[in-house]
Amino acid sequence: MRLLVLALVAVLLFPVAAQASDLEITWPERRAYEPGEKLTVRIASDRPVKAVLVRESSSGHVLRAVARRTLRTGKFSVVAPRPGRYSLRLTVGGRSYRRHVTVTQPTRCDSVRGDRAELRLGATTATAGGVLPYTLVNTSRGCLSGAPSYAFDRLLPDGNWERVPTGLVFPAVAIFIPAGQSFAKQAKVPAGAVPGTYRVLDSLTGSGGAIPVAAEFQVVG
Repeated sequence: MRLLVLALVAVLLFPVAAQASDLEITWPERRAYEPGEKLTVRIASDRPVKAVLVRESSSGHVLRAVARRTLRTGKFSVVAPRPGRYSLRLTVGGRSYRRHVTVTQPTRCDSVRGDRAELRLGATTATAGGVLPYTLVNTSRGCLSGAPSYAFDRLLPDGNWERVPTGLVFPAVAIFIPAGQSFAKQAKVPAGAVPGTYRVLDSLTGSGGAIPVAAEFQVVG
């Protein structure tokens, strides 16, 4: 009888322990984030994980969901929204996991302004309606400022560039990049973009005014 009881206990307990151990979470680092920075949670699970970024009140009550996704293995990434208190929340198998995130006002530029920048692509190809990651790099000795906006041009057969409407409305948020640092952005490729050569355009502001930056990529079918 005692052996039977032990066997039943083992049947009930061991599956639960195995399920609990088949989950790996890599949270974003603990620090204050600025609007436009990327928040990424890496997940490896044998069961569906519901991931959501929520806006919270000062007392920790949920105000609204900013972004959500269900996945097993992969990344849940979202761009940090306007300043405030947030939390990344994961739910799997009836268990909840949470990481608080604070988004602060952007750091202001000091009196020394930069004069050089680069746009570096995170990928050389993208699909229509997909996302093109890129990074703005301040290669000067002073601070640069910018905005969340970006634009696309398409290369025409005659060698000229034609502006491609994005249909997007960008928030009025300032971005500041100190000397020698960078800022990651993501550009959504228009859903109607036909295969071909394109360029993503951005702009920063320095000591001499606007600093346009751009890089070419391919839209593939």
